[in-house]
Amino acid sequence: MSTQEKKSTIESVRTAEGFLPEYSDFYFERKKQPSFFKYILSYLFIIFLICLIDIDYNNKKSPGFLTIIGIAVLLYQLFIKKHIIDHKKLYGAKLEYHGIVKVSAYGEQPPVSYQEIEQAVAAGDFRYEDTGLRIGSGTQKLLFHYEIGDSIAQKHVEECYALLQKHLNIKLPPFEKKGLDLLDRKYFYEKKCKTHTISLICALIIFFIYYSASVRHISNMYFLASLFCPWECFSLYCLSKNGKLAVRNRMLLQKAFQDYPQVRFGWQYAGYAHFLITALLLILGNYFIISFF
Repeated sequence: MSTQEKKSTIESVRTAEGFLPEYSDFYFERKKQPSFFKYILSYLFIIFLICLIDIDYNNKKSPGFLTIIGIAVLLYQLFIKKHIIDHKKLYGAKLEYHGIVKVSAYGEQPPVSYQEIEQAVAAGDFRYEDTGLRIGSGTQKLLFHYEIGDSIAQKHVEECYALLQKHLNIKLPPFEKKGLDLLDRKYFYEKKCKTHTISLICALIIFFIYYSASVRHISNMYFLASLFCPWECFSLYCLSKNGKLAVRNRMLLQKAFQDYPQVRFGWQYAGYAHFLITALLLILGNYFIISFF
């Protein structure tokens, strides 16, 4: 089977009526996206592997255990990982007339009855998580992904949700566009919070390297201040603004889901708390570097 035929087969399975994918399209898109940290880790891993092989060669030894592990990891990344990801794309749940059939790495599992899902909803066993709405737990768990930024995949999940509702005698929690937009924003604000926190950590590390290596002269101090002060202030400003927007979005979420008091979206002022703690740690970090190095 050619690559194109394989891709077409996988797509037809994932978009079939009543098939709820276990892993979202958004999940696989993130897997394909390169990141700065992946490049750095890959570079360090290759250097580490070359050093291990060189040590074994110079000492006239057969490949050591770490070298074999390193080669195995490299082969996995190059040849095996893609096949595993392709198989993951076929995992999910089939919403059939008699029940829900899960498809996993072990093949088709015993069907889950719709009565079990009704009992889970009645007991409040559902939650709006970071990437999707979870209903039930354990072997009966269903995850309806938000599919952020992918309207086609989002529509398919909404159709699966509507199909599930037809098989139930109890009203499901809302899974509408308005609520999804608010949940998308919640995810976006949390992601931005992590991004600017990493930015501040990088600024602190680079500042430490420059400061400890530079000559203690007034011109160097002005240079470092002009370089790192705007960087850190901008990231702190973004964190504070992000916290404010997150609080407003959470109030809208509470209003949209007011008929479902069991839904939890986390502490309302978590964004503000994160900003204050990060700012305090940043100030202490800068003070420590300047005072002791």
